[in-house]
Parts: sequence; structure tokens; C-alpha cells
Amino acid sequence: MTRVGISGATPPAPRTGRTLAIVCAAHFISHLHIVALPPVFALMAVHYGVGFAELGLALAVFNLATLVTQPLAGLAADRIGPRPVLAAGLLLAGATYVAVGLSQGYGALLALMVVAGVANSVYHPADYAILGRTTGGGRKGRAFAWHTFAGFLGGAVAPLTMAAAVIAHSWQAGLIAVGGLALLVAPLVALIPPLPGGAAPPAQGSGRVTRALTGLTGGLAAGPLLRLTGFFFLMALATIGLQGFTVAALAEGRGMGVAEANLALSSFLLAMALGVLAGGRLADRTKRHGALAAGTFAGAAVLMVPTALMALPLAALCAVLAVAGALVGAAMPARDMLVQAAAPEGASGRVFGLVTSGLNAGGILAPPLFGALIDAGQPTAIFLLAGATMLATALLAATEARRA
Repeated sequence: MTRVGISGATPPAPRTGRTLAIVCAAHFISHLHIVALPPVFALMAVHYGVGFAELGLALAVFNLATLVTQPLAGLAADRIGPRPVLAAGLLLAGATYVAVGLSQGYGALLALMVVAGVANSVYHPADYAILGRTTGGGRKGRAFAWHTFAGFLGGAVAPLTMAAAVIAHSWQAGLIAVGGLALLVAPLVALIPPLPGGAAPPAQGSGRVTRALTGLTGGLAAGPLLRLTGFFFLMALATIGLQGFTVAALAEGRGMGVAEANLALSSFLLAMALGVLAGGRLADRTKRHGALAAGTFAGAAVLMVPTALMALPLAALCAVLAVAGALVGAAMPARDMLVQAAAPEGASGRVFGLVTSGLNAGGILAPPLFGALIDAGQPTAIFLLAGATMLATALLAATEARRA
């Protein structure tokens, strides 16, 4: 079996542009679905007769279901192939969101969020397995960058989509529409050509437990697996915490209006999305991906200090956060290249499924952790916390750079 790794020795499959477009469309839908519910929480609370805490629990259930099942989705992607796994995930996600739009009770919502979380678990392992097998080494960074950018774009248009649906008809119509979009994209996965490499062989080992662990991890050693998972966890802790609590922190700690605080947050998020595209080019021009990720995250960590400790004018604050966001974004393709390089032969789905579970774990922990600082009367301390996690991320990346 040909090794598909950082060197890109395997020639890319035909029609790689079409393959990239389909995979990016799937990742767009993933983030569209993730962000579709919060903008209409106020309307959902009335419909189901519950409070925001109960709706927050529904999101937690979604993330937990993804966290638990994502390694299994990675195993399936390697064993039976990422194309059928991705198509099944899109079909399941689409049907689930249509069902949420038709649901009447809170119990049904919770059950459907479990199913939606399971569907969401397929995207990272299947997407990265497809891109890793079909993209040449000289273009992998840019392919990973467009994949990440498509996810950001899906999250960005979700509030606008739901707002338009509410104005035109109802929030339920919006969820049915975003679910229907997944059902339309699912058949397009069949247009992805057969992938080089084939399915992974069964796990080998001297005992049942050894074979089970090897089958789940793809044979990746515990050290790199833990470091890469920690990388994703810390990165998610920082970015999700900033995304969710920057506006509240600036309003409480700096006395900013909501519009000004949202402008500052938008500067960070927009620059992060653009930084991803720039980072893809950088990742294709260097083999020192650990050093690239370490340097960019360290720079972003430094910029969190004046954000936390100085009452910057709005223009200066937006500039500082924009540079920090661009640096974080630029690190993401290098992060993905580190995982691709570490994945044993035929195991990229399992490895990406495991390490990207760190994103879900960070997403579960970030809201209560960052929210507790604001409740404790230390709102701007969230930037110090974000900076500390970025610095820890940089140290993990530097460790990978030294071991490469």
C-alpha cells in the first residue's frame, strides 16, 4: 500500500478540484448546522416551553455525542472508506435537522440532538481522509486551508440564514432548509472518484485488547496522539472562549456598547478566516509545520496581554485582535499537516477522528470556564486565559517540531 503522507508521493486522484469542492461543501454544512440553533434560541424557548439552560443542554448533548462517536467514525472511514461514511453523515444530519424543524416537544429535541451529534462526527475524519489521499503534497496545505475556511463560512452565514427564514416564514422553516441542503449535497459525494490507498487492513496484535487499541488509534503511539489531541483541545478552548465571550467581556470590563464590542469580535473572526487561507500557502512552502504553528500561536498569545490589560481605543483594539486572529488562522493548516504527517498508513481517518475530538472537548469546557471569569467580576481576564491556552498550544507545537 502506498504511503500517503506529508511528502505527497502518491499522485493526486483525477478531478481533485471537484473533490475539494464537495468536501468543502460538506464542511460548510457541518458548521452551518452547528451554528443554526443559537440565533433562534429565544423563539425555540417559547416553542418548547423551556429556558436557555435547557437549550444549552441540547447543545452540550450534541457536542458530547460527537466527542464519543468521532473516533468510531474515523475507524469506519478507514475500514469501509471515507466516501460512504461522509454520504451517510450528510443524509443523517439532513434528516435530523428536518425532524428538529418538525418537532413539538423538548424531549424530542434532546433525542434528535444526540442523532445530530452522531452525524456531525463523520465530517472531520472522512473529510481529512479524502483530502489526504487525493491532494498532492505540494497542495495539501491549501486544500486543508480551504476546508477550514469553508467551515468558517458556514458558521458565518448561519445567523443570516436563520434570520432570513424567521422574516420570511419561521425558525422551523430555516432548520428544514439547512437540513434539506445536506440532503441535496449527500448524493454529490458519489462524484468523488475512487480514492488511492483503499481500506485499512485489520488491526494486528498479540491480544484482544492490543488489537482493539491498535484498530482504534491506527497504530499511532500514545505520545503523539495525546500531544495532537491536546493541541486541538487548547486551540478550541481559546478560540471558542473568545468567540462566545469577547462581547460580554468588553461590555462589562471596558464599558463598550454592544455594537462596538461586536465590531472588535468581528475583526478577530474575519482575520482568522483570511489567515487560514494565507496559512495554507505558508504550509505548502515549508516542512517545518510545528515551528510555523508554534510561532503563530505564540504571537497571538502575546497580543492577548494588551487586549486584557490596556484600555485601547476601538480602532487599536480591532487592529490588535485582527492580527491575533490572522495568526491563529495561519496556524490551522500547519496543524492539519502535523496530524497528516503523524498518521500511520491507512489510518488518517482514525487519527483525525481522535485528535479532532479535542475540538469538541474544548467546546464543552470553554463556555463554563470563560463564563465563570465574567461572573466573578474579572471580564477582561478571559483574554489572559485565552493567551495562556494559546501559549500552551505553541509549546505543544514546538514539541512536535523538535520531534519531527
